[in-house]
Amino acid sequence: MREEEAAEMTPIPWSTRAIIYRIVLRLHFDPLFQAGACMLQASSMFLELASPASNGCITQSIRVLDACAGKSTLLQSVISLNDLLVSNEVIKSRAAIPDANITKWGAANVVVTNSDPRELGRLENYFDLMLVDAPCSISSLIRRDPGAVVEWSEGAVELCDPKTTT
Repeated sequence: MREEEAAEMTPIPWSTRAIIYRIVLRLHFDPLFQAGACMLQASSMFLELASPASNGCITQSIRVLDACAGKSTLLQSVISLNDLLVSNEVIKSRAAIPDANITKWGAANVVVTNSDPRELGRLENYFDLMLVDAPCSISSLIRRDPGAVVEWSEGAVELCDPKTTT
């Protein structure tokens, strides 16, 4: 990495696991990014998670559900390799995205699914921890395509509301 690129990195004050990288377009072509050494996520959505076992309450393997496949790489980085993470992308046309990200991340303890959340309800008491990162704010879409901001409206939010409340 060149010195001027390193100068474009700023730690996120609320996270020990993330930085703001101001030269995003170049990052997409970086071999380390392509190999899965890092992932892009909106800094405003970045969670600081403690390992579920860090407080000593959990001493056995756990099963974790990321119901919207929004934080799977982050979750995988804080769970044990003996734990199971199910990353569920609700929208079929987008299911390949978390699958590719998980493959790049090199996570052997993650299963990517494409199920309606109502179907996952049949697995009552199966998961020890569940995360729902909803509704989608389209911030990552706007970051990639600034012209997409014209698609945002209160009407669009209301259109999505039934999807996020069922």
